[in-house]
Amino acid sequence: MSRQWTFLSSHGRVFEYIAGHKQNSVETMSLEIGNTQRAIFKIIKDLERDGYITRRKVGRNNQYEIHPDLPMRHHLDNGRPVREILSGVQTEPQFGNRRYVMVKKRYSFFWSCKDEDSLI
Repeated sequence: MSRQWTFLSSHGRVFEYIAGHKQNSVETMSLEIGNTQRAIFKIIKDLERDGYITRRKVGRNNQYEIHPDLPMRHHLDNGRPVREILSGVQTEPQFGNRRYVMVKKRYSFFWSCKDEDSLI
């Protein structure tokens, strides 16, 4: 059996996810990325400390802003901006003038359709 591996690190995966889902909770990120909530929280702290994201409270929830012009951290990346890894970011599914958003009800998550007119 071969070992499971991915091209993006956990930090890259969380950054990419936040770029497309700026209001999702750590719990939702954990479920969708496949990492523990504790690991996701630590990664968010790292990204925030180093300036790659900004977190702000909106009511009881967090909202994130990414800073994609900062350089990638590996020396082989030669200071290229992190925006280069975002070219494949997949946001919420969208069909015509309808957008589907992740909704949490009690202990389950599902995609719910929102008309474009009802979005802010």
